[in-house]
Amino acid sequence: MKVLYQSYIICIINSKGRGLLIIHVNKQEVGANLRRLRKKNKLKADDVARQLNLKNFESIYHYEQGQTDPPGSTLIKMMHIYHCRDINELSVPREEDNE
Repeated sequence: MKVLYQSYIICIINSKGRGLLIIHVNKQEVGANLRRLRKKNKLKADDVARQLNLKNFESIYHYEQGQTDPPGSTLIKMMHIYHCRDINELSVPREEDNE
């Protein structure tokens, strides 16, 4: 029997090893927002994979579909690639994106 977790916790740690932010997020929402942000920035999955030094662009699709959890360091890099101002953009769509 395979158990699929539908959510996970993201914890941002500062350089002194202290947790700065802990949020509980839904994997499918994060995946959908990763896809939305990639398309908003007019990037292809292979463009993002290249910037993340991933060998296979399919990893990006797996992250976007909630099939695979991106490592925290990868999420941070993706936030920079997608010009996210704050981690909430991964779990909550911004109003100007809904126009």
